[in-house]
Amino acid sequence: MTYTALIRPVLEYGYQIYQVASQRNLNKSERVQLSSVRIITGLQSCCRKAIVLFEADIQSWSLRRQTNSARYIAKLKSLGSFNRTSKFILQWASNQRLKKDSSIGVIWKRGFWILTLNHVFLLAA
Repeated sequence: MTYTALIRPVLEYGYQIYQVASQRNLNKSERVQLSSVRIITGLQSCCRKAIVLFEADIQSWSLRRQTNSARYIAKLKSLGSFNRTSKFILQWASNQRLKKDSSIGVIWKRGFWILTLNHVFLLAA
């Protein structure tokens, strides 16, 4: 499908960084997804968002962002202390340099950090 090949990679690139963006900007990205799916499916703007996404068999962008964040954290946790990024994040609670609105802080506040790999696959299903 055109959406999964051309549009979704652009929307999802760097989601770990821009998930701390304001809700207004995140909603704009959600509208980009919805308008592109409307064009691809040929559904008009009077159709509800849930119907358009269901007809196209596509998850909403916010749900995919949450799922991808949980997968990213699970991957970092599985690397243990062998990877520099993983080691830093695993010890980040004692690191005072992180801002409360950093992308890692947002992941922590939203509860993705405590998810295990089994939960990640449940979220994706």
